[in-house]
Amino acid sequence: MRCTFALLGLLMSMSTAHTAPQGSWPDEASYISLSKKSWVLVIPARRSETGDIVLWDKDDDWLQQWIVPRQTPSGTKTVAITGDADDKRMVLGWHLENMDVNALNKLAGKYKAPAIAVAVKDASQQVAVAGWVSGEGAAWRFVSSSGATRESALGVIDEIFSGYSEPNEIAVAQDKVEITGQRFNDGWTEYRLESFDQPSLERLYSIPGVEVMGTLDANNPSVIVRVTDGRDIETVLRSAGISYR
Repeated sequence: MRCTFALLGLLMSMSTAHTAPQGSWPDEASYISLSKKSWVLVIPARRSETGDIVLWDKDDDWLQQWIVPRQTPSGTKTVAITGDADDKRMVLGWHLENMDVNALNKLAGKYKAPAIAVAVKDASQQVAVAGWVSGEGAAWRFVSSSGATRESALGVIDEIFSGYSEPNEIAVAQDKVEITGQRFNDGWTEYRLESFDQPSLERLYSIPGVEVMGTLDANNPSVIVRVTDGRDIETVLRSAGISYR
């Protein structure tokens, strides 16, 4: 099962422009931490005034700032990519709006990257950074400094990749779901979830981007769910405060 967050709503059908650098990345993912890695692949990007993520513009001074590899303050190596022909076909702006699992997995596989960071700068020179690790999901942080620079973004990369964070203790005590199966069906990835706690499964019906396909007659309450907004099931459950295994 592989990974990401995306919008907790209408995503690509939204007509309202998002001018902040984070766009519509969900607030729930702004406090999650991911595991520390030896190096991180960085994608520099721009948030246009219309709210779109613009990639692979080699004339963009923000992208140019990342060309020379640099370490984060804690010593994690970062390597930025400017986008070759394969990258441009593989990853589009909307993929990063959703932190789309399929696109990120392909990119990570191509570069053998253990983690990916997306550093987005908007027209007001504000920056937000998202991170992704396969199997853990995605997280992001706003770079809270005036006229955010590459150096401040590198510091935020350290914050994101500071150690995998589990759901809070209250959620762990109240909710426990087990991911017991996965299949590819009609172009979608579907998951089988089991729980001793029926209310935990019932909460899935109210989570945007999750479609409950049916229930199963099993020893424990079980459902089949389809995630329709690009996130992996782990990120969905964590964002909803549901502990899983």
